[in-house]
Amino acid sequence: MSGFLIDTNVVSETRKRNASPAAMDYLSRLESEHTYISVLTLGELRRGVVAKQATDKIMAAEFQSWLDDIEREYVGRTLTITAEIAHRWGEITSDRTRPVVDSLIAATAIVHGLTVVTRNVRDYQTLGIPVINPWN
Repeated sequence: MSGFLIDTNVVSETRKRNASPAAMDYLSRLESEHTYISVLTLGELRRGVVAKQATDKIMAAEFQSWLDDIEREYVGRTLTITAEIAHRWGEITSDRTRPVVDSLIAATAIVHGLTVVTRNVRDYQTLGIPVINPWN
């Protein structure tokens, strides 16, 4: 498989009213059949919905509707954590502690041969993973 694994911070950017023009332009030029997200991105976004429910139920409902749209958009292109990914994660975290979600996304990109699209370039470059910052 070749293509792009879109990190949570990039997916989240698409919801912003004042989204980065550079990031939005970059995403618009990608062919959707070559873009993927991780189930972990869905989890991080869901965490945001649940957190918002405590303070603003209307905004939380809007956020959930947007998340539902993201899930539909990425049907067939949402990557799960497999045993192979778990093993690779163990390898890349054996030398030092890394954030769990970021390192699992990194392991997913490695196993599937994907380029990570993220604003957090440093999190992935140290692992030798191809990475693109769409804000640049």
